[in-house]
Amino acid sequence: MSNLARRISALSPEQRAMLEKKLGRQKLGSLRPQIIQRRNPDEPCPLSFDQEQLWYTEQRYPGTNAFNLGSSYLITGPVSVEALELTFAEMIKRHEVLRTTFPTKNDLPYQHIAAEGKMDLRKVDLRGLPEAEREAELELLVAKAGREPFDLARGPLFRALLVRLDEEVYRLSLTLHHIIMDRVSFSLLWRELMVLYNALAEGKPSPLPELPIQFADFAVWQRNLLQGETLAAKLEYWKKQLAGASSVLELPTDRPRPAVQSFRGRRYYSVQSAELWSKLKALCHEENVTLFIALLSAFYAFLHRYTGQEDINVGSPFSNRNSVETESLIGLLLNPVVLRGDLSGNPTFGELLGRVRETAVGAYDNNDLPFGKLVEELQPARDSSRNPLFQVTFVFVDMHDSTGDQGGEVGIKQVDFEVGSSRFDLMLGVRDRAADPTLILEYNPDLFEGATAARMLRQFETMLEAIVSDPSRRISQLPLMTEEEESRLLARPDEGVYAESDVTMHSLFSRQAALTPDADAVVCGEEHLSFADLDAHSDQLAARLRRLGVRPGSVVALLFERSTEMVVALLGALKAGAAYLPLDPSQPAARLRFMLEDSGAHALLTHRGLAGRVGDATLPTVELDGDASPLEGEGDGAAPPSGVTGGDRAYVIYTSLDGRAQGRRGRAPLGCGAARGAAPRHLRGGRSECGGARAAREPQRAALLRRLRQATRPTALGAHAGHHPEGCAARPGGAARLSHAAAG
Repeated sequence: MSNLARRISALSPEQRAMLEKKLGRQKLGSLRPQIIQRRNPDEPCPLSFDQEQLWYTEQRYPGTNAFNLGSSYLITGPVSVEALELTFAEMIKRHEVLRTTFPTKNDLPYQHIAAEGKMDLRKVDLRGLPEAEREAELELLVAKAGREPFDLARGPLFRALLVRLDEEVYRLSLTLHHIIMDRVSFSLLWRELMVLYNALAEGKPSPLPELPIQFADFAVWQRNLLQGETLAAKLEYWKKQLAGASSVLELPTDRPRPAVQSFRGRRYYSVQSAELWSKLKALCHEENVTLFIALLSAFYAFLHRYTGQEDINVGSPFSNRNSVETESLIGLLLNPVVLRGDLSGNPTFGELLGRVRETAVGAYDNNDLPFGKLVEELQPARDSSRNPLFQVTFVFVDMHDSTGDQGGEVGIKQVDFEVGSSRFDLMLGVRDRAADPTLILEYNPDLFEGATAARMLRQFETMLEAIVSDPSRRISQLPLMTEEEESRLLARPDEGVYAESDVTMHSLFSRQAALTPDADAVVCGEEHLSFADLDAHSDQLAARLRRLGVRPGSVVALLFERSTEMVVALLGALKAGAAYLPLDPSQPAARLRFMLEDSGAHALLTHRGLAGRVGDATLPTVELDGDASPLEGEGDGAAPPSGVTGGDRAYVIYTSLDGRAQGRRGRAPLGCGAARGAAPRHLRGGRSECGGARAAREPQRAALLRRLRQATRPTALGAHAGHHPEGCAARPGGAARLSHAAAG
């Protein structure tokens, strides 16, 4: 593929449409000649693949409004209600999909297209209310209209509400089901509504040309196309692209994840400064990428900083409008595409841009494989609490042609409108509009507090400021707080439990266990350990270590592969008052023995079969796996008082394990430690240092469990702050040069 073709392929759907318009579709060559033919109207009409997946999803969640799409507009000026009603009638006549329902025959859905369609424009006049009450009543009316579920079998799947607020002030709200509409279609719908209204208000006929096809024709064509070798080739690309990818993003949440998705959603909006937007576009020009690629890359970096994962799937809707016939077609023509982000190796932001651009190019070339077919082929583990393959989405909308060309005496302005639903954990939306470029963070309130979502959006904006100032920074160096915010946090010694000088990680964990005892604290493969169980097991281990002579100031070595036992061992050591010494099983036995001897370790916690890696060690050893629990008989109840303070050591870490640094006597790794009070300070967004290496800034309210998982992973002990594994407490691997480890 040529460089020009790659640049074109990396454009967002909206940018491609603009470029095609500017070029008059003379040179782009992306729109195929007309190949979609009219279907036989006498034959049953199937659903498109994307419609089918959406239909089956809705059957699993009857009564949901998760697939309602809404748009709302403030209209000022003289409005002819009669002309507006005629306009809607003409639109429904023009587009079959607006008069389509989805009944079943032999339990299978099909498209039923009514010969005539009708939509009653609901009209409400609030002029009789006191002005102070109108706005509140308006919001109630709009919210109710937007959130009321649709009946796919009976319809209609399109409703409109016109609220009159003053003599020449109206609010028009449109709500449609996603099975007949997508966001690009909303732009087309509004554009055609304005053209038709202006003509009909003057008594003129519709100036719109006849559509070459209807959506049902596209559905039949798609079914005929995607089969046999064509389907196999597309599936092969995506199977290769997603091989080994993690399908779960472990975002730290404020609440335990419900067993079944509720599809509730809330939004925060933030209008961006013209200066920042200008700098972002200048960066895009310098790096030869689109704004879509730049902001998606920033989103990957942000998610990486929150989760520590280096392999992240983000969903993004790509347009299936690749032929001339579909350009003016209303319907579900956006296909969710899985964009796999590679953040390994702590790349610079500029390097990340290149990786994301290549991913987007490949995805665009293969974007017409329906998401439902991909899920069917990959067969990810079904989880009713999550969307399959990805849980966060990135949506980029070019708003240049939104409502600015209505003309006449009527003024129209789009108004932010929430349906109150979301199918994902998070959605980052971008409105690239010249007057007011806007970022939108949609979140699931079952998982996140509103304050958390608002802070996330502020932190993303802070990261964008840092990116445009120096895109050569590595992603671990991109701040999530301004210097002023960080200084303010560090200067406030009275900020709750995190400011207590003697608060330690294990005491914070025990507090959390009391608040959410039944929530999952650790998940490793199929094994789950709740907060209550983890707290109890670590208490038992702490009692065992005390019986073995471990006291405040002692060192307890941890030698584990990825496991829940590793987390139990770390907490147990801290509760016993010891500093933990993490050992990597992949390191040479001689180095492991040196660290045990040099640190003066009092005990070794490990897995069965790993103890032999350190030779015939004489120190007490506890193996935390096997058929019988090694902690039986240690009793129940809280761990014995550790007797430690925030100033005592939390861990001992050996740096320069590759042997290249000059350690003691010129041959040995160098051991260093950190105080227990560093963990609560780090949770407040502060910094921690060891051996001169400084941690990258973290989110202000980094989740306690995320800190714990970071502390327990050997790889994290040799990587920058924020790394932790996917779906488990630990990952095997070399603990190389230390940058930061969470303190206990």
